Amino acid sequence: MFLFAVLPAFAQEKILSYNIFAEIEKDGALLVREEIKVVAGGDAVKRGIYRSFPTKYSDRLGNRFRAGFGVVEVLRNGMPEPWFLKTESNGVVVYIGDRDVELIPGIYDYTLVFRTTRQIGFFDGFDELYYNAIGGDWSFSIETASVTVRLPEGAGVVQKAAWSGYAGSTGCDCRLTENGNMVYLVTTRPLQPGEQLTLAVAWPAGFVHRPSVMGKIIYFLKDNVHVLFALAGLFMVLLIYFRKWKETGKDPAKGTIIPLFDPPGEFSPAETCYLAGMGMKDRVITSALVNMAVSGFLTINHSKKGYSIRQVSGQGTELSREEEAIASVLFSRGPETELDNKNHLLFEQARNKADKVLKEKMIPEYFSLNTRQLLPGFVLSVLWTVLTFVFSPSPAVPVILVFLFMALAILFIWLIRAPTLQGRVL
Repeated sequence: MFLFAVLPAFAQEKILSYNIFAEIEKDGALLVREEIKVVAGGDAVKRGIYRSFPTKYSDRLGNRFRAGFGVVEVLRNGMPEPWFLKTESNGVVVYIGDRDVELIPGIYDYTLVFRTTRQIGFFDGFDELYYNAIGGDWSFSIETASVTVRLPEGAGVVQKAAWSGYAGSTGCDCRLTENGNMVYLVTTRPLQPGEQLTLAVAWPAGFVHRPSVMGKIIYFLKDNVHVLFALAGLFMVLLIYFRKWKETGKDPAKGTIIPLFDPPGEFSPAETCYLAGMGMKDRVITSALVNMAVSGFLTINHSKKGYSIRQVSGQGTELSREEEAIASVLFSRGPETELDNKNHLLFEQARNKADKVLKEKMIPEYFSLNTRQLLPGFVLSVLWTVLTFVFSPSPAVPVILVFLFMALAILFIWLIRAPTLQGRVL
């Protein structure tokens, strides 16, 4: 968006004409020449004028976008004029005039030439310039205004549109014409203070150099340092987790594999399954139930209603500790339990009770979870998330970072588990 402003206006001061000439260069830059004829009465316009130019934008996710801006030339009545640039929260302001010289009331012709980048939109099959040539931040009426846009040599106009009036207006009190690669926009009535003039023009793709994917990424990271900050934290946490995993959780090279057809030593099938997976899995409960059926403690039955397990009365079968824990829960309501979703809480209780028994035996003698090794990475994750919330213009990036940190933690909690020397022997 382009904004023109001066100090509070008085009736005798106004803008007689505001003519803009913009040339689209092949590298995508926009070379703009603005010619502004001002009536200065010594009230609002004492030493000169100023021209504000927004360069900072944000999308709906809070990601920042910055357009480039550089002054090429500043003239008053055809002669070089002092100027200086000041950075504001949403862009830059060009102050034109000598601080030590007051203007004699009269008519002055100001010329401002500047180059701005990243104003072109690139779409499928065409490029487009959406140009808010005169913004609504000035306080003078503008008697006449025009915008002339030169497209790259050989480019034809695909579509064009213009709008004038206050923000949100859908019409245009103007004439919009084209001739070859030239587009002309002229107002048909004066613009009142706060009214704007906007032009959009599109041409076929291929006449302007499009930024590469890598170029877009570099621009994005330069505009959004908070994203780069978040990625740096993510990389450091990943590095910490990786080093800890390499030190404690990485499995040694596998040697000769010898198949075993029976549980090792005095281990039950459930214990063997728990050790192999270094944690509770559904197959641990399944292997326990099958072993209890093989030993004659229970039967697995199938009927039209589905599957069920039934305790065999009068059997003095010796069960392992985890099998006893499972049986004490599953047959707490009677000698038969249906394998149905309605009993999922019962099976969940059996699973938790068996997990507690197996964990007491396996950890840390046969394998270790090693979760304490990840503590430095977890602490850094929390700290970095807080700092990202502080530095980010919106919560979108910090929230995404939280989920990424959680995913990393879950991954390495699973990876860092490792069997002990005794566990590897088995």
